[in-house]
Amino acid sequence: MALLQKQIIQRKNTVIKNMSSHWQIIMLSIDIDSLLI
Repeated sequence: MALLQKQIIQRKNTVIKNMSSHWQIIMLSIDIDSLLI
């Protein structure tokens, strides 16, 4: 049971990391767009 919880937590962490990296890319693209205008 504890093992399953650990796996779920690890999956949540990887999802959060992926989301944050996507956000960084989005913010960078927004910065580039604002520079071009």
